[in-house]
Amino acid sequence: MNGNDLLDWRSDSGPPRLNAFYLQPTATPVGFQALNLAQEQNVVQQGETGFAQHTSYLMSAMESAQQPNNDTVMLDSNFAGPSNPGPSSGGQRVRKRMRYAGLDWNAHKTEIRKLYLDEDRTLKETMEIMASTHSFNASEKLYKKKFKEWDWVKNLPVELAIFMTQKARERRQEENKDTVFNYRGRHFDLKRAEDTISRAKKSQTNQAPIALTLPHRNDNSDEEEANWDTSSESTDIDVTFRLLWHGNTGSDFLNMWRSALVISKQNRAADAEELLKRAVDGLCHVYGTTHEDTRKVSFDLASLYAETGREAEAMQVVEEVINDHVKVLGVQNRKTHQVVLQVVELLNAWNRHTKALGLLARAEEILDFLLSNTRVLTRAPQPNVSGLEIHLARDSGTYLLIMAVQRVKATTRRGSPHSRAPSFLKPLLGLGSMLILALSFIIVLFRWTRDDPIGLYHHVGNYVNWDARREQVKSAFIISWDAYLDNAWGNDRYHPVSGKGSQMSPNGLGWIIVDSLDTIMLMNLTDRLAEPREWLQRSLSYDQDQDVNTFETTIRMLGGLLSAHYLSTKLPYAVSRGDSVYLAKAVELADKLLPAYESRSGIPYASVHLSKARGIRSHVDGGSSSTAEATTLQLEMKYLSYLTGNDTYWQKAEGAMKVLDNNRARDGLVPIFVHPESGRFTSQEIRLGSRGDSYYEYLVKQYLQTSEQEPVYLEMWEEALEGIQKQLITTTKHSGLKFVAELPRGIGGPVSPKMDHLVCFLPGVIALGATRGHTLSKARTWPSWDDKKEGQIQLARDLMKTCWGMYAVTKTGLAPEIAWFQADEGDLRPAPGDRPLLPTKNSLAAWKKDYIIKPLDAHNLQRPETVESLFMMWRITEDPVYREWGWKIFKAFEKHTKVGQKRGYTSVNDVNTIPPPFRDNMESFWLAETLKYLYLLFSPTDFIPLTEVVFNTEGHILPIIEVKRQTGWSRSGR
Repeated sequence: MNGNDLLDWRSDSGPPRLNAFYLQPTATPVGFQALNLAQEQNVVQQGETGFAQHTSYLMSAMESAQQPNNDTVMLDSNFAGPSNPGPSSGGQRVRKRMRYAGLDWNAHKTEIRKLYLDEDRTLKETMEIMASTHSFNASEKLYKKKFKEWDWVKNLPVELAIFMTQKARERRQEENKDTVFNYRGRHFDLKRAEDTISRAKKSQTNQAPIALTLPHRNDNSDEEEANWDTSSESTDIDVTFRLLWHGNTGSDFLNMWRSALVISKQNRAADAEELLKRAVDGLCHVYGTTHEDTRKVSFDLASLYAETGREAEAMQVVEEVINDHVKVLGVQNRKTHQVVLQVVELLNAWNRHTKALGLLARAEEILDFLLSNTRVLTRAPQPNVSGLEIHLARDSGTYLLIMAVQRVKATTRRGSPHSRAPSFLKPLLGLGSMLILALSFIIVLFRWTRDDPIGLYHHVGNYVNWDARREQVKSAFIISWDAYLDNAWGNDRYHPVSGKGSQMSPNGLGWIIVDSLDTIMLMNLTDRLAEPREWLQRSLSYDQDQDVNTFETTIRMLGGLLSAHYLSTKLPYAVSRGDSVYLAKAVELADKLLPAYESRSGIPYASVHLSKARGIRSHVDGGSSSTAEATTLQLEMKYLSYLTGNDTYWQKAEGAMKVLDNNRARDGLVPIFVHPESGRFTSQEIRLGSRGDSYYEYLVKQYLQTSEQEPVYLEMWEEALEGIQKQLITTTKHSGLKFVAELPRGIGGPVSPKMDHLVCFLPGVIALGATRGHTLSKARTWPSWDDKKEGQIQLARDLMKTCWGMYAVTKTGLAPEIAWFQADEGDLRPAPGDRPLLPTKNSLAAWKKDYIIKPLDAHNLQRPETVESLFMMWRITEDPVYREWGWKIFKAFEKHTKVGQKRGYTSVNDVNTIPPPFRDNMESFWLAETLKYLYLLFSPTDFIPLTEVVFNTEGHILPIIEVKRQTGWSRSGR
């Protein structure tokens, strides 16, 4: 606060008055500053007597302020009483000028820049800090005025950001380094430009209603152009200079467009086409693919193609325009919606009514979203332009029939054959046309949905409100969590049907609470985080006289605590950022688990007793440990060593990997049991389902977790993947779907056509290993990318389709725990490496012939493996089909596993019975993994990027770390 805050003005002719409410006893110097300011700023036209009178009041206020126990200074009614008139508009302006006249902006410019630009704080935060620490009070409007005066920019213009991003990626690809831009005195890197674009992809609900406009406008105004200089790594961009492309500016390309329009009217189509193509290409590089002028010229090029009978080329142009907007701006951006409607208008103007209706069918969900969220809009028919009439109808099917009617009406207006029929027949012919068109659409849609398990979704995935779908997943989590909170708080298990909880051990460890922590943080449910945090601090104790499974306790409890610790430091909205309780509990638990590693070989025991501090061999399987369990502890232990500096956790966990690898498994495929004392395999059975799965998963993830500093794990993964392809991948009999078989007697023995749902982790891990978490389009630019990597991606796609089929072929749309497959005898012979893999048929009828679901395998436990892989496949391939499959799966869970309105969700006993019988159990991984992966699947792609984190096998998020010391190990005798 300063003297400016103590002065107020009543009118243009009134004297300054003291804001006595703000005058504190400790602020006497500030009061004198106000007095001095009042004397200096003689902006009031009043005689010396009046001014002196009010100066005396100010002095009296100063004296009063010096009295002890005087919290505020009260002035008499002659000075600030109710008789004073209210402020006039002129008085307000004078008062504001007076209030801020003494601010020394130049003295504080450096500090403001540091807060607002260097530390990237919001304007509100900057204002609050400047006011509290520097007594510098100014209005938001004045701050913005000063920023403009200083030529400061917080963010790039969206179109410029898009252009920068494209050029930066090209430059980074060419020179293998990032590009830094300088725009109006501020540096922007590639990530900042991408963030600007991401923010432009905002929800339709946050924008103004859409008004449909024709593709062409008469105004020829050019937007600001920028100069791009690629001669240096740091590139200056100044909007006062023009951007050039092959020596031409944006205005030059627009002049080409205008010339083309003139030439086209002179029947010189070839010349007009050449100019339009050059104009489109130039504007794409100068302004970007989504700029209004680029779109306008592209539509004219498409119209030229349509007028000359080149329909395929015309359609290609308009589809490229739509795809560019979807990819760059996002499906929920208002400009994208506008473009879709403009293309429909354009097609209708070309008399391509069927094409227009087809586009509407493809854009069904985006149009349904428009109709549900906008106030639209009827365009009256104009001469030579078809009218596009949109009615408020929330049902997509109804809407499409309305549009079909409009297409028929448009045909009638253009003089179709039945318009020349006798007047008494016209209503019947019109009605018949509408019915035929509607019936044809319904028949096509029925056949499409009945026998095409994947094609239905390929063309609608981009036109969906994914934010709304993500919110539905969040709602499902809230229902599940609140039901547990109300009915089973503190218990390890929750039974939604009976509304009760139960423990997995005498005292319980709160498995569900710890397993759910990071999902609560991820979904920004801060109001629900306080209670579990308090429970952790006050109620959770590991000093219990009981044994726990080493693997489950590590991946769920330790992984959950470490993930909560990481997210509490990463997410800006997390409550109690960097809260030490999560890490403290993680260290306490890890120390309790260390005795499990005290076997002669270093292979961890199956269980550990918490209070007695000793490992316990398995009571079954001859005392052997599960191979997957023994080798799925490393991500958690390594991250804990990284946080604490205690190498013991790292060394114990990594030692198990060395012992296992010394067995030299053939083709990298490990049997599913290993003895903790000898370190040798105790079985021959090989499978990627239970007891084998996460060994392979953690090979890839350990390599990525340490920033690719441990190449031994990549080597082991590549060897194992080749073994999987050679020994385990085969195809089904009728549809040629690829699946991962089992080898009950090891390599060389019979092949079992059985595949657990657990195996569906594999497609995502294959894609993750091939691209290291980057998008496929980026990975394909690497010099190291080759046909082998391309084949791995194709295998991931094929297996993902098979996992989706486990859901698609059942009556409920939910997958069974285990699927068996129809396969020819030759495809199950012991030497599978020579057999040909059949091409896949995308026919649901053929799929259903190939899946066999046995009664004892028909239950669904709310498992996450398929949606986990869908999430990774979507992030890596950017194919929207994976999001659509995920949405179908979520809807099946909603429909068939929900218990009442507030009881939560349960496992079911039979996925081929409607309604399915309930098992009365909610698995903790329903909250920790299944809903988390669905939420991330429907989230923006820059939220929790795969290049920055790894997920443990329970879905807990751990960061990729930079290890300063020497890590890794060498394979003996290799």
